[in-house]
Amino acid sequence: MLSVRLTLLVTLALTACSVVDAHPMKWMSSSSSKSNRMPKSESMDAGILPQTKSWEKPLSAVNIAATQGSKPELVREFNEEHPAHDWGTDDATKHNLAIAFLKEKCNIPKDELVLSNSHASNSMGMYNAYFYQEIGGVKVVNGDAHVNINKVGHVRAFSDSFYKTTKNDHFIWMRLFAEGKVAPSEAFVRLLKSIKVPVNKPDRIIATLAADPNTKQTYYTLTETGNPQFKEAIVEQRFIVDAGKLVPIWEIRAKPNGRAFTAWVKVEVGKLPIGYTKDVYFIDHGKGMKKSQSAYH
Repeated sequence: MLSVRLTLLVTLALTACSVVDAHPMKWMSSSSSKSNRMPKSESMDAGILPQTKSWEKPLSAVNIAATQGSKPELVREFNEEHPAHDWGTDDATKHNLAIAFLKEKCNIPKDELVLSNSHASNSMGMYNAYFYQEIGGVKVVNGDAHVNINKVGHVRAFSDSFYKTTKNDHFIWMRLFAEGKVAPSEAFVRLLKSIKVPVNKPDRIIATLAADPNTKQTYYTLTETGNPQFKEAIVEQRFIVDAGKLVPIWEIRAKPNGRAFTAWVKVEVGKLPIGYTKDVYFIDHGKGMKKSQSAYH
């Protein structure tokens, strides 16, 4: 009789345990059940990452597009008050972004843009690019641009002094050469006379044509200049924008008595519209090549 009772008690105990294992949560109060449930976004289970909060999503179109692997696309919002508000691109470099911006905003062909300098600020993440304009392979001495881009790829500021070209502008120097009106040695003599420097036997000046191995652009080296101060001078084709017109000029660089200067001399004296005011435009003197407008005509 005793053994029957013990068997019955053991059976009841095992049955109770199986019920508890099958429904463990039924033994917890509703309040304790809620308090012990781990939020889904904070789950620490392997392979389950917290959900991204809305404020943690990428802030710029640059980052969003890059993660999606889409093609480069400009994002911009221009208005009169903020002409360079927001520009972005997904995977283009900031250099290419600056070119794309200038092409559209300033209506300048890409082949007229030449990067002269660029630098980035590691602390602020700002990128600055400086360009000059070339027309038909000839530099425009006062055609410049500066583009400032922030760390997320938006143009924050820019400035430019570009000349808006026409098809005929690309052939100015070709026409001048064909007409025989271009003479670098004559421009050099004209420069020396304008700054009251005597020239002995100007017809003996030797002009040697050479090409820069880096830029492939041609230039003239003048020797036997007829003045001991100017043992040598470099002369190159250039443009300058004067009174809204594109003027062909010679850029002359020399170091008389070791003091460097640069001058820009018009090619066609007396054959240009009244708006052109000078024969010799500018002269740079001393260290730093500081510009000072020449008073010479």
